[in-house]
Amino acid sequence: MPVSQEEITSFSSRWTNRKLYTLMFVVYTPDESSKERPLVINDSGCEVHPEELCTNDENTSWLLLGLKQRGFGKGRWNGFGGKVQSDDANPKAAALRELEEESGLVITASAVEDVGRLWFTFTETTECMEVHVFICRKWMPKHCGDTVNWPCYTEEMHPFWFPLTTNKDSTVDTNYLPYNHMWPDDKIWLRYILQGNLLLGWFHFTQILNLSNVSNQNLTDCSTETRGLPIDPYEVPAYHLDIFTDKNEIASNGDNNSNHSNLQWIIDHLGLDKCDEKLKLWMNFPLNQVSAMPIISSMLIKTLNYPLKDNT
Repeated sequence: MPVSQEEITSFSSRWTNRKLYTLMFVVYTPDESSKERPLVINDSGCEVHPEELCTNDENTSWLLLGLKQRGFGKGRWNGFGGKVQSDDANPKAAALRELEEESGLVITASAVEDVGRLWFTFTETTECMEVHVFICRKWMPKHCGDTVNWPCYTEEMHPFWFPLTTNKDSTVDTNYLPYNHMWPDDKIWLRYILQGNLLLGWFHFTQILNLSNVSNQNLTDCSTETRGLPIDPYEVPAYHLDIFTDKNEIASNGDNNSNHSNLQWIIDHLGLDKCDEKLKLWMNFPLNQVSAMPIISSMLIKTLNYPLKDNT
């Protein structure tokens, strides 16, 4: 069904400019020989170990998150990242730079996967944050004599390892993650990239000025502080999330450009990088209403649309 400009909701039409950001996640799975539990180094040079699990699962992996110490997102656990600078070669290079600056970890570009593109809009601004999401699924600590390059505290972030266990159906169990102290949208999409999927997502945020007036229908912040750091509370009245399996058939079902990731192939065919109007249409309508993209139907796992009408 064709979509007219007039049908674009006011949630997405308010933004007028995009700014590029990155978000990086690091997963550590101890090898069979050592089963070395992860740690981080704090400001005093002391080791900070994750809490003991209430499980005997020996196949536990660990997700590195950082507690933001200042600026936008202060008081929230998140992946590592920030703005793409003019001297960054590309978003992946920016993500690697930000990871090193915020955690001390140095990772090669070949160890990182391009797994998601998120767009965040806000009632209070005209900026659209375009976030390139990356993941390093097989990080291992490097040993140099008696020294091991574990992540360390920085002025921007205090890293910490959180356990990821495996459910009986082989899906990733993220119940140990601190969702109540993360951005409210994380609980919707993070588990999918940890499971190995690709995603496109738009989330519209509104700052909460009166906690007593929060709608129970929206994704909403659950906490106002973390470890003494205050959180500016937000809710999400609208979002759109498309999730895809990461299979080679996606990329081979087109121009077969081996220089593009599967995710980039999807974005290119939707025109989301080059055309703001196409992005706004996608934000508000399911894929089959805005594109005849030749994507294999089995690749599309789920499309979620939250109520999109602005009643204010």
